Amino acid sequence: IKASYSRAANASLRDKLNDINATVNGAIRYSRDADTYNTMDNWAKPSETLKRQTGDCEDFAILKMAALHASGVSMEDMAIVVLYDQKRRFYHAVLSVSASGRYYILDNLRNAVLTDNQLADYVPLYSIANGRGYFHGLPVSRSKQMAGNVLPFEKVAPGEGSPL
Repeated sequence: IKASYSRAANASLRDKLNDINATVNGAIRYSRDADTYNTMDNWAKPSETLKRQTGDCEDFAILKMAALHASGVSMEDMAIVVLYDQKRRFYHAVLSVSASGRYYILDNLRNAVLTDNQLADYVPLYSIANGRGYFHGLPVSRSKQMAGNVLPFEKVAPGEGSPL
């Protein structure tokens, strides 16, 4: 992973995103927090994820954020997004990187970096960016669709789905 962000230091932003996303996805094995930490939800430090070489979706996202920051991407351009995946029917977390009016999504479920517009099944619930938290609203039509699937906020634990 260190080699990846060293390689990415002088690369274009898109190359950095692709390289770091694929490298972290290949280096870390998916494991639910219940299995790793014996708790429903734990957000690990990048050093902890690297040491264990396992993590769930938010651990992948946090590690990718740290690697991108080390390769020169501003923290102000990145956010951890907790979402509901309507297709797979589970809560999930990804890293979003803002550039030129687009939001690129780094996801442990795929090596391809896509824009948020390409991920229609992902419904953002809240995000954490630059030390602040943000709740996302839903259009009325999507709220009604999701009403039977959404847990109370305090029970949302991203990472219960496993990568493909």
